[in-house]
Amino acid sequence: MLLFQNSWDVSAMTLESVQLLRDFVRDNDIPCEWQDCLGVFAVPQPMIGFGIASVADMKAAMPESMGKVLDSVAWGPSASSSSSRTRDDGEPVTAGDGGWDVDKIRATLAGLGVHDADGVVLQANSATVHPYRLVAWILERLLERHGADGFALHTHTPVTRLSRRGGGAPAAAGGYGGGNWTLATPRGDVSAERVLLATNGYTSALLPEFEELIVPVRCQAAAAPATSSPEKPPLDLESRMYTFLCGDGKREERLLQTGGAGGQLIVAGGKHVAADFGVGVWRDDVTEPRVERYLEGMLEGFLGGEERNGGDGRAETFEVRHWAGIEGYARDYNPWVGAVPEARGGGPGLFLCAGYALNGLSMAPMCAKRVVQEMATTPTRTTTAGSDRDHVDVDRNDEPLGARDAARDKIDLFPSKLMSTAERIEIAMEDWPDVQTMEEEGVETYIKAGVGQMIKGRNPVPTDSKLPSGSRRFEAGAMGRKW
Repeated sequence: MLLFQNSWDVSAMTLESVQLLRDFVRDNDIPCEWQDCLGVFAVPQPMIGFGIASVADMKAAMPESMGKVLDSVAWGPSASSSSSRTRDDGEPVTAGDGGWDVDKIRATLAGLGVHDADGVVLQANSATVHPYRLVAWILERLLERHGADGFALHTHTPVTRLSRRGGGAPAAAGGYGGGNWTLATPRGDVSAERVLLATNGYTSALLPEFEELIVPVRCQAAAAPATSSPEKPPLDLESRMYTFLCGDGKREERLLQTGGAGGQLIVAGGKHVAADFGVGVWRDDVTEPRVERYLEGMLEGFLGGEERNGGDGRAETFEVRHWAGIEGYARDYNPWVGAVPEARGGGPGLFLCAGYALNGLSMAPMCAKRVVQEMATTPTRTTTAGSDRDHVDVDRNDEPLGARDAARDKIDLFPSKLMSTAERIEIAMEDWPDVQTMEEEGVETYIKAGVGQMIKGRNPVPTDSKLPSGSRRFEAGAMGRKW
């Protein structure tokens, strides 16, 4: 979750989403290894200039929320910073209301062999969680609360095809007999008036019209026992999540330690050595050997405190566990939420919530809440006994649409740029390169496209200026060029 890379409204929604999930986990005492942490984003030149400008703009726009969450510090003779302290007084540098010891963070980066960072963006309110345990707990409670009549969970039952029925039909007794949409599975067909595709990287398998908008990308990670953690002091790994953006802007790697001394040291990254950057790969049951070797080289460098070797060596002194996951990368790098436009295979009753890239746990809660609100307040056209009528969600006791103004008010607060609309599709196809190009060219291209949206007025900010000061500084040469 990198708030400073998003527009202000998406960042505010992300903060609310993380807090929603945090409260849910704590209120229900869910055993999912939730751990609050400080996000440390280590950035080289020239990207640290953009990071500092973005942080300053967001703190100015939302001082009450962002002022206590984000900060940035750059080091070097020409560095500027949004921190309230400088490095000239001989005292440890602290940033923001969190009082983070930046000198210790910088020493940790050096101890890990990360020597190309020219500054850091610090983000509180970050967290890590064991996603499988969280989802398993939710599913178990749904089964306990609603029983087989109200909630049916079909494991090992992939949906192989989605089709739209002509005009729909009334649902049969039991709830599976009719509707606007039919889902084909190896165990039979299911029909429903409303279908939500929470398919992320696999969206185009059921909705081929979205193959250019949400693309599967295989990402890999590796873990070693935390008992193998680096011994060279001072290292500050616990309750920290480090993200390293390498100088060419094409490599983004992450390091975190979970569970303290008895946990794991986890690294993720290496897409730049994968075939085609992992783009278009949908299998998560295999890992790519070249990426495995690279991640093991990262762990060796971190544990030995030496310069990372780029994956030329293999770890011999500690056990390493590898795994892969399929991410859904949206063309414009924001999730798609809401009704699917008919031009892209949609129609009444078909909804989408997918395309989170690497930000699913920090954005999915509010995105899911938003799409469910829309599903509950949007009628679907069906035909019954020769007459047309609007169907609404029976789980809301046939509440009339006029009584749902409050729910619609909440919907309106959701960032419009995340909505699945025909206009957004046109903008994404016109203004954003395809995912393969974005991954090959790196973060420079991402920033260029994002700033282009600001200049066109598509990323509004709550300031007097139509173009925020951060993008003005960026346009004037924070990346060493003008666009």
